[in-house]
Amino acid sequence: MTKLFVLGASGAGKTPVARQLADALGVPHIGASQWVRRAFPPVDDPTQRQQQIEAMTRFSIEELRANPRACLDFIQREQHDLADAGAPCVVEGMRNPFDFVHAFDPRRDLVVMMERADNTLQRTAFERGLDVIRDYLAWLRGAGLMDDAHVLARTIATAAEIEAFVADALTFCAGRVVPTSFVGPQHVHAQIAPQSWLVQKEILYGNDAKYAGDVVPCKVFAVSSYPGSTLTFKILLDDGAVFSYVAPHQLRTRPTIEAPGLDLRDLVYLNCPDESLVVERFDALASDRGVLCYFKHRDLWMKGSYVFTVDWYTGNDLLHCVTLENGQIALLPHHKIKFHDDAPGFQPYKKIRADWRV
Repeated sequence: MTKLFVLGASGAGKTPVARQLADALGVPHIGASQWVRRAFPPVDDPTQRQQQIEAMTRFSIEELRANPRACLDFIQREQHDLADAGAPCVVEGMRNPFDFVHAFDPRRDLVVMMERADNTLQRTAFERGLDVIRDYLAWLRGAGLMDDAHVLARTIATAAEIEAFVADALTFCAGRVVPTSFVGPQHVHAQIAPQSWLVQKEILYGNDAKYAGDVVPCKVFAVSSYPGSTLTFKILLDDGAVFSYVAPHQLRTRPTIEAPGLDLRDLVYLNCPDESLVVERFDALASDRGVLCYFKHRDLWMKGSYVFTVDWYTGNDLLHCVTLENGQIALLPHHKIKFHDDAPGFQPYKKIRADWRV
């Protein structure tokens, strides 16, 4: 359960990006500069934006001189409890290092830093705080207190690139920004942090052969556990249509699956044993180094990225959802995956079968 900070100078496009991310992730959007903006009427004339930004900066400085916690107090009082680790949200617009240090938890929070190459607005002295925040994040990484996987920095050339950037940011957040209502034991269905994947078009039209090979963008937002079937997914299409019982081999992360393409029996290790499940994402399993998966039927190793874990908690079955480098989705147990290691082969470990009771 994570907070996502969207940072950047005025005119970088933070607001539309932050709102789209919050909507896609199903978490609140927090405007960190709202405490200042509410004192200034909106300006429609682009030529007046620079003047208003400078006026807002002067106002901010005076307020912060009187109360260094003015921004944090406003958010706490009127928007969100940033100190609650179990209350994920998207925080947009922080540029005061004091605010950021007090709100950001390097153990679990994420940062998206935006710049616009075509930004015509001049940065104010107050916005230089973003440079301090950037240096602070670099210090955290250098000191070993945070890994690189917590920060996504990108320069956007034009407004037209924002949509692609949002898609990249959602991939960056995959499984890590999870609404609290999604966590805990579930029955049959469990929501997941939305994944922007692709679905085979023919299954949407009764397996009509004329659509074979085509794919459609979708938002994967839940998994379903029907005993005796593979774990399946619920998806939302751009036109608002919802489909259930979509199998893993019918989804992908890229338009074309690269060889070798795997069958369902390769991709999924076991069928759902019952209807009681928990979906969780473990930070320790996520890394830039990814995972290495072994497929027994093919005697094949393939790289991938960890997304989330499904645990059928009444029994002894657990699978990790992984996006593979060839574009497919796999569901595999511990002993078929090597985390943060790209050397094929397993040590001759034995499964722990003991029961521990007192």
